[in-house]
Amino acid sequence: MVQKEDGLAVYKIEDVVKAIEYGAVETLLISESFNWVKFKLSCQCGFKTEKAGRKGDVFRCPNCGALLNIQEQQELADVLAEKVKEMGGNVEIISKDSREGSSLKEIGGIGAILRYRLS
Repeated sequence: MVQKEDGLAVYKIEDVVKAIEYGAVETLLISESFNWVKFKLSCQCGFKTEKAGRKGDVFRCPNCGALLNIQEQQELADVLAEKVKEMGGNVEIISKDSREGSSLKEIGGIGAILRYRLS
């Protein structure tokens, strides 16, 4: 469904985020079952970071090894959709019960149709 031989589609979370950063996304496709979150994390030692992960993930401080505290979390789908819309793109939420939604879920729950190829 999302794979296109002309190189105008991406479907791994890392590739979708990269395409959004380049402003290349025409249409963002998100499965209803997509469960990634953008976390703002901190540690008692003063370390702070932002990471994307799945709900329930735990993160350790690279400096002291302690568990990082979640300061804030946002649905990653909302964050990415907002960026795509700001750049004039479209966002489609795909039902997990459809054939397309099932295919999208199998490849990570997110994909994008691009305006142009990324090298």
